[in-house]
Amino acid sequence: MERPDGVSIYYKVWDDVSNPVGVLQIAHGMGEYIERYDPFARYLNRKGIIVYGNDHRGHGKTIGSTAELGSFGERNAWQKVVEDMQALSRLIRRNERNLPLVLLGHSMGSFLARTYIVKGQDSLEGVIIMGTGGKPGMIGKIGQMLIHREIRKHGWEDKSTQINKLVFGSNNKAIPNPKTSMDWLSRDEKQVELYIKDPYCGGQFDNGFYEDLLNGVLYVSNSKNLMTVPKALPLLLISGGEDPVGNRGKGVKQVEELLKSIGMKNVKTILYSGARHEILNEINRQEVFEDIFQWLSKIMSKQ
Repeated sequence: MERPDGVSIYYKVWDDVSNPVGVLQIAHGMGEYIERYDPFARYLNRKGIIVYGNDHRGHGKTIGSTAELGSFGERNAWQKVVEDMQALSRLIRRNERNLPLVLLGHSMGSFLARTYIVKGQDSLEGVIIMGTGGKPGMIGKIGQMLIHREIRKHGWEDKSTQINKLVFGSNNKAIPNPKTSMDWLSRDEKQVELYIKDPYCGGQFDNGFYEDLLNGVLYVSNSKNLMTVPKALPLLLISGGEDPVGNRGKGVKQVEELLKSIGMKNVKTILYSGARHEILNEINRQEVFEDIFQWLSKIMSKQ
């Protein structure tokens, strides 16, 4: 998918469906890529739902090699990443015509999805916000100061171990007897091992990326910026009850309260007790798959 600035965005389609009832578009998280969603997409295909998703800038097959991982390629690129998602939505509308379209955003993708619906969501019948977090508070203020200092000293393309530690350093703290630094992702040890061994997962991110990410989180955490979101848009907030990104459920509840405070009329929240960050790769993933499908089927049957 060619973009106006010359960047070619890779996208994947799962369409092994005889009689489709709808389309799910996926926005993946930080330090991963769309093809990790293959088991979930195949499950949805069996249920009659076509799945699309793109690799964001600085991720997966959108980049030429692993050397390019961890950078959006320029400063202030958050809106461009959102516009890439919106371009994919338009492509889906052209390809799939009258089928209802729902957007799912995981982790970083959840903040991108939350930005998407502020900046124009005419093409969506619903949104799933997965693995999201609340307002960053004091950590956010410290992060902003540190990022600005690192950019002044070393430039936006530099990769700071200090910032990386601030963002991820405490994620494993509540995990009893962790075997790896990534145990906060899932209770499924095999899935954690696959993530660690995958050259396109994890890694260091540059200062410009963190600046964009934090600004994006702060933007969607401010109620004044959310007033343009259609109040009847169906939203599903879904996360692990032990996900550190969502402050073990507290941040997710904070987002629910924020959305309801601006008048959102159709917000549902599901928290899975014991589950960690990547609920689609958790030991109870079949339950998660089924819950998402049940919600999707209700949304798509109304169209």
